[in-house]
Amino acid sequence: MAERRPQTGENYCANCGKYIRDDPNPQLRFCRACGVKLLSPLLLGLEKEIEGVRLRETELKSALAKATEKPVLVSGVLVFVDGENLYMKTSEYLKAHKLASDMAASNDFIIQRLQGLVHFVEDTYRLGIYLGYYYMTKKGRDDLLRARLLEGFTGVLQTLHINIIVTEKAAREHEGGDVDPRLISDAYRLIFIEKRAPSTVLLVSGDGDYARMLSDYGEQGRKVVVCFYQHIREGGMSKDLLSVRHADFIDFTDPEKVHVLQ
Repeated sequence: MAERRPQTGENYCANCGKYIRDDPNPQLRFCRACGVKLLSPLLLGLEKEIEGVRLRETELKSALAKATEKPVLVSGVLVFVDGENLYMKTSEYLKAHKLASDMAASNDFIIQRLQGLVHFVEDTYRLGIYLGYYYMTKKGRDDLLRARLLEGFTGVLQTLHINIIVTEKAAREHEGGDVDPRLISDAYRLIFIEKRAPSTVLLVSGDGDYARMLSDYGEQGRKVVVCFYQHIREGGMSKDLLSVRHADFIDFTDPEKVHVLQ
């Protein structure tokens, strides 16, 4: 015979499932079969609700603890290279010095200087490259591909632990694409969401759009290093970047020239 479900006011045992109808107090008794405390359907429902609240409270406390826990700060360098900005200024620099400034020459110059920069940073700060990103637009990537320069360029960057990130070209031709917002978005994601930003951040760019981001990294206890061309006051580097407090500036053409920006 199928077991009957309890009616209103009846006691039943949550442990053995037996129902007791003749108990004078349906609110609190003990099961005659197994000795477990009995609860009325009403009290059992309240107990389950309270247990659910306690479980949610525990889950919330665990989530809050995980969100607020201070991550272990990894020693290393996080490299961000604004490839569009760097390529444009490299071409200008080479032309100003009456050197070959075509795509091949410009990219060779960039690669040589990046290699020197990485070696200098590793020797000077006694830190290795933890993560590295070189940002370029899809158009820039396609131009390198057509010139048969992409594979070699990518290969050398990978030896420096720097990966290429390709972004879409902006709607208007005079814009440089969405390199700036993508780089900034990745930087904030790494430090605030994934909490993977190491002890030092190195930016290779002269664009002032990154000043706020670098200041935020500094406020989070990271060492800030900015690398670009020496003629910073003639247009190589934005005044906003120069305003970033306690940052080191490295000349892209000569890494051994390091200045502290107050």
